[in-house]
Amino acid sequence: MAISRLSGQMFQSTLIRDGINLSFQDTAISNSTLYLDVANTSVGVNANNLSATFQVGGNILSETDITATSNVVAQNSLVSANVVSPSLMTISSAASGNILIDAAGYTRVVGTDAFYVPVGNTIQRPNSPELGAVRFNTTTSSLEFWDGLEWISAGADLNVITNQTIEPDGSTFTFTLDQASTAESILVTINGLNQTPVVDYTVTGNSISFTTTPIVTDTIQIRYIATTATVTAIVNANSYVQVDGASSNVSITVNGTLSAEFAETGVYVTDLYSSGRIQLPVYNVASATALTGNAAGQLIYVSNGDSGNPCLAVYSGGTWKRVALGATIST
Repeated sequence: MAISRLSGQMFQSTLIRDGINLSFQDTAISNSTLYLDVANTSVGVNANNLSATFQVGGNILSETDITATSNVVAQNSLVSANVVSPSLMTISSAASGNILIDAAGYTRVVGTDAFYVPVGNTIQRPNSPELGAVRFNTTTSSLEFWDGLEWISAGADLNVITNQTIEPDGSTFTFTLDQASTAESILVTINGLNQTPVVDYTVTGNSISFTTTPIVTDTIQIRYIATTATVTAIVNANSYVQVDGASSNVSITVNGTLSAEFAETGVYVTDLYSSGRIQLPVYNVASATALTGNAAGQLIYVSNGDSGNPCLAVYSGGTWKRVALGATIST
C-alpha cells in the first residue's frame, strides 16, 4: 500500500535522517528527482551520483543572483542574471570546444588590472580565424588582429604627424616641446607663416629657441612630422620574413627559422641558411669582368677563373684576383 500523504509525527520521523540518505524517485527514470546525501551533506536534483555539494542533472535557471563560495560547474546550460564568486572564477570548456558570449549589446569587462588575450608565436596562429580575432604574437612582440585576409599588427606607425600650440608671453623665446626633436623634423609656423630651421629657430632635445622673441599676440604651431621611435623588429605582412634587433645581434628569420645573424662587432655571419652554408654569387670570367660598381674586398665564385677551373675571386680595387681552390677536403 502506497502512502500518498504524510502528517503529524509520521511526517517528522520520516524526514529526520540519522546518516541515512533520502531519495525522491520517479520509477520511470533512473535518477532521483531529489536526492539528499545525508552523510556528505549534499543535494542532488535529477542526480543521485553526487560529486558536488549541490548537483543538478540539467539546466539551471536563476531569475536573481547566483552566489558561489567555491566552483560552479555546469554540464549543460547555466542561465542567470548574475554569477558572483568571492574568489577566482574560471570558465572553461573541453580542449576542442569554444566559449560563446552572445550579447545583444556590447560586452564590457570592468576592472583596473588588464584584459588578457591569447598569447603565442606566429606558427601557433589559428588555422581558420574569424574576422576580428585578436591575439598577442610573441614572434613580433605585438598585438595582432585578423582582418579577413591576413594578420595585421596593431603597433604604432613609424610616421605620425602631431600638433602642438604655444601661446607666448612676449618675453620668453625658449619653449618646451612635447617630444625630443630636431629643427629639420618639425614644421614651425607663427601666425600661419612658415619659419626656417636654424635661421628662425633652433632645437635642442625637447627645447625650441626662437631668434626673435615672439610677441604675446603670436600663435606658434609646432607640427611633428615623425616621432622618435625604437624599432626592435621589422616583419612583413604575413610574418614570413622577420628582421629582429631586440638583442645585441641582428637576426633574420624566414618562416620561423633563423637564417642569418649578424654580431654587433661587425658584419659577421654566424649562420646563413638553415643548413649553415654561405652561398656566393656565381660567375664565369666574362660575366665577372663585365660587373660594374665593384668595391674592394668583394668576394665571388668564378666557375672557370683558374685556367678553366673554378676558384674564388676577390676584387682588389682595380681587378678581380683569383684565389685558387685546393685539394678535396679530408680528415
